[in-house]
Amino acid sequence: MPLFTIMWMPQVANALLLPLTMFLMLKLANNKRLMGAWVNKRYTNVIATALLVLVSAAGIVLVVGS
Repeated sequence: MPLFTIMWMPQVANALLLPLTMFLMLKLANNKRLMGAWVNKRYTNVIATALLVLVSAAGIVLVVGS
């Protein structure tokens, strides 16, 4: 197996798993019972959602491009 392929495949896996991890982390950060006074504010949710969409799009481009 070529070295480039060995280096590329874990990055593809990271690109696919990161949005799932971000989504679950965002769900936990918005749980008022769990986080109490530290629950996410609206602007934080907007930024996190935008990043989630951006990372998801980059992951799709990475998979389609390979």
